[in-house]
Amino acid sequence: PIIGGARLTGKVNDWQLGALNMQTTGIAVEGISPHNFTVLRTRKFIDPLGSFVGGIITNRLNTDTSNLSNQTIGFDFVKRITQQLAVEGGISGTLVNFKADDIVKASYLHAGVFQSAVTGFLYSGTLDLLGEDINPVMGFIDDNNYGNGMVELGYRDGFSEKSVLQYWSLFVQNNYRWKFDTHQRETYTLEIWPGLQFKNGAEIVISAAEFKIDSLPFDWILDDKNAISAGTYTTWNNSLILISPSQSAFYGSLEMTYGGFYSGKRIFISPEAT
Repeated sequence: PIIGGARLTGKVNDWQLGALNMQTTGIAVEGISPHNFTVLRTRKFIDPLGSFVGGIITNRLNTDTSNLSNQTIGFDFVKRITQQLAVEGGISGTLVNFKADDIVKASYLHAGVFQSAVTGFLYSGTLDLLGEDINPVMGFIDDNNYGNGMVELGYRDGFSEKSVLQYWSLFVQNNYRWKFDTHQRETYTLEIWPGLQFKNGAEIVISAAEFKIDSLPFDWILDDKNAISAGTYTTWNNSLILISPSQSAFYGSLEMTYGGFYSGKRIFISPEAT
């Protein structure tokens, strides 16, 4: 439970600043210690396009008798070369009591490039490298000790003014993830997505192919009666996404997927209406 805290935000010229401090109480019967949380974030805009550099520091202090503390320190930037083309990057590291046995192993590196366009070619690519000791206790990562690279290439073009269709598109995405300690591939995906967008805002998107190779190093326990055995699995899926016209008072969407799920099959249906 939160006892209390304070927050401060502001902007001075091209600087954005934010600070937060919060104290929680412990719950002895559940083994939860009291903690003090601090976050400091700053950002400096560096050009009229919105490019910026920034930094963040977080600290979680155990306020019982142990006084154990965990820190995260990070720096990031976004550089807009044009309104459509941007590059970004960041590096962060985690500490315990303001120390790290190996700062490289306790680091997270990110880099990316993005090209957008109404019509024509669109592309993006990202690279993430997470050391085996990275542990942001005030954040979340799904795993550590891995690298992940993603590349997406797309093309979008328009129809004639007389057509009810606005654009057609085709996107291809590749994703590769590997473990640092074994140097082995963990996951590879290849997806091909053609789509149509109507002038009233409705959309139809189909996955021509969703190919995936996924390696599980250990048994994945889903519940008391179901588990997926360790191993390497190859699956194919196809999906259909329907989006209702945006110019109406009613909004609805429907996503459906059918295909492989490790050693079995799956049918996924997700409707949404507002």
